[in-house]
Amino acid sequence: MTAGSATAPREYEVVVIGAGPVGLFTAVLLGQYGVRTLVVERRPQMYTYPRAIGIDDETMRAMQAIGIADSQLPQLKYAPTIEYLSPVGYSRFQPPATPGPYGHPFLATFLQPRLEEGLRARLAELPSVELRTGIEFVDFDEAGGIITLMRDADGRELRASSRFLLGCDGGRSRVRQQVGVELLGATQEEKWLVVDVRDDEVLAEAMRSRHQDACAQPMVSITLPEGLRRIECRLAADSARTEAVGPELIRDVLRPLVADHPVDVVRAAVYERYFRHAEHLRDGNVFLLGDAAHLVPPYGGQGLCSGIRDAINLAWKLAFVLGGRLPKEVLDSYDRERGDHMKRTVAFVRHLARRIEGDSGEDPVAEELSVADQRRAKPAPEYTTGFFDEKAGGGAMFPQPPVVRDGVTQPLDDVLGPGFAVLVRTNSRIAGIGWRALFGPDTFVAQVRTLDGPRHAEPGVTVLGDPTGELVRAIGAADFVVLRPDRFVFAAYRDEQAPKVAERLSAWRRSAGGVR
Repeated sequence: MTAGSATAPREYEVVVIGAGPVGLFTAVLLGQYGVRTLVVERRPQMYTYPRAIGIDDETMRAMQAIGIADSQLPQLKYAPTIEYLSPVGYSRFQPPATPGPYGHPFLATFLQPRLEEGLRARLAELPSVELRTGIEFVDFDEAGGIITLMRDADGRELRASSRFLLGCDGGRSRVRQQVGVELLGATQEEKWLVVDVRDDEVLAEAMRSRHQDACAQPMVSITLPEGLRRIECRLAADSARTEAVGPELIRDVLRPLVADHPVDVVRAAVYERYFRHAEHLRDGNVFLLGDAAHLVPPYGGQGLCSGIRDAINLAWKLAFVLGGRLPKEVLDSYDRERGDHMKRTVAFVRHLARRIEGDSGEDPVAEELSVADQRRAKPAPEYTTGFFDEKAGGGAMFPQPPVVRDGVTQPLDDVLGPGFAVLVRTNSRIAGIGWRALFGPDTFVAQVRTLDGPRHAEPGVTVLGDPTGELVRAIGAADFVVLRPDRFVFAAYRDEQAPKVAERLSAWRRSAGGVR
C-alpha cells in the first residue's frame, strides 16, 4: 500500500529510511514475508539525474526473487558495448547476452527510473508495506525499541515505533551519522561529468576512431536501453572547480570526442569518486545498506549491485528473526558476511578504476576484455564466515540451472519458494519431514533425478529433473545441499553427517559468534 500525506500508523516491525533501489528492494523482500514495514523518502518525487546503469547476474537473480523479472528484464540492454579510454589506450568489453551460472547474463545495462517504477509498483501490491514520500528522517531513540522521529514538508513531526531501523539513505546517510559509524577509505580529489545522450552513429564510433585525440582525460562510454548512451569523463582541474553542469561544460568535455557534432543531452551531473566503506554495518537494531554502508565508483555496476546484495542478505534474516524462526544472533552474520565481501569489492573497483583510468603503472589493458577476465577479477558471491558451515561447503551462492518440474522446464529459483531449500540426491535416506522440523514448514525439499534415476519420491518431496546435469554437478559428492533463502549454501553433507545441521543451528542459538 502507498500513502502520501495521511498520518502513518505508529506500529511497525521495520522502518526503512530511503526509497532508492536498495530501500525499495529491501522493503519488497520484507513485504513478501508479511513484515510490517514503513519506507520513508524525503524526496516527494523520484530522483531523475543520471545514476546507476550497470546490473549484474546476481542482481538480475534478485529481481527474479521479488517477482519483477517479467516486467524488468525485457527492459535491460543485453550485450552492451562498454568502452574505456585513457592515456594508456583504448579497450572494449561486450558481455554476451547468454545466461551464466546464476541463470542470467553476466552484465547488462538499465535505466534506474524504470527500475524504481517497477519496484514501487511491486511494493504497492504488498499490504504489509507502506511508502511515504516527502518525509524527512530526523532522529531515533533506541530505548525499549526504536522510535523514529520524522518531519513532513509542512514541518509537522511524525513518529513511528519498530523493532529495527534500516538506513538506506545514501552516501550522506543521516542514519549513519546518528549512530556514529565512520566511513573508512578515501575520496578522490577529482570530479567526473556523467552525461546520458541520445545515441547515434557518430557517438558509436567516436571512442574507437578518435581515441588518439581524446585521451587527455579518462572516459567511459556505455550503450543503454531506449537508444541512449552514457558518457563519463574525468574533469580537468580547471573544469572540476565549477558546480554548474551547463551546455558549455558538456560541449567542452565532449569536443575532443565528437568535435562539433551536435549531441542530444537527456540528463547530466557531476560526481565525485569514492572508495569508502562503513567500519561496521550494524549498531544494535540499526543496520546500514547500500551507499549508506559503502561508496564506490560505478565500474562493473558494483555500486548499486552491492546494495542489492545487502538487501538480499539481510531481509530474510530479519523476517525469520521477527517470526521467531531463528535466534536474533543470526543478525550478527550480516556484518560478517557483507562487510568482508564489501571490502573485497572496494579493492576490486579501485584496481579496475586504476586500470581504466591509466593510473596503475601497469601495462595497458587488452583492447578486447573478456567475461572470463571480468569474472576472475570480480569478487565471487561467497562469504568467508557467517551463518553457514564453512567446513562443509557453505558460504557460496548456489548456481541456478534449469530444472524440470511436472514436465515443465523453469529456472531453479522459481520452484524453491521463499524459505530454506534442501536438494537431495535420489539415494539420500533423509526424510523430508525432518528438514521441515529444522527449518520450518515452508522448507522446500526436492529429490534431484538424473535421467536414469528413480521417478518416485516420498509425499511432500518434489522431484526435479536435471536436463543439463548442472544441478548434480553443483551438489557434487554430497548427498544433500541445504540452501538459505538468499540461495547461498548453508551446508553440503553426506547422509551420515545430517545431524551436523541441527548441531550448527544449535550453535547459533547458544552463541552470538557464528557457526563453530
